[in-house]
Amino acid sequence: MKNEWVAMLESSNWLAKLCYLSDIFERINVLNRTLQGKGTNLMLFHDKIKVFLATLALLKDKVSRSRFVLFPRLSVHMEESENIEIEPLSHEITEHIQSLIGHFENYFPELDVQSFTVARDPFSAPLDTTT
Repeated sequence: MKNEWVAMLESSNWLAKLCYLSDIFERINVLNRTLQGKGTNLMLFHDKIKVFLATLALLKDKVSRSRFVLFPRLSVHMEESENIEIEPLSHEITEHIQSLIGHFENYFPELDVQSFTVARDPFSAPLDTTT
């Protein structure tokens, strides 16, 4: 068993996946912290989730083209390591990000943002949304 763990820690491909997970969990933790605390409301919550989903889509697009620069730990590891299999790594990360997008869309369904217009800016909201 110990040899299996040692082999994983010596594998550049396995460490690349670990670096990716560290980078993506850091982004999720930042999102989590911004959704907490005073001054948080449903409108801000909705906006931050939408921005995070757009960021995930951007990350997925970059990774699908084997561009990992938006993942700092993974980028450093890839620069310092040899023999990393780029295509399988890119494919796995792309699938994982797509899975994250699906889970976020499932947990945070689209809200009726038209109902927020009066609360966001009551002077520019159309009159028919106030009823």
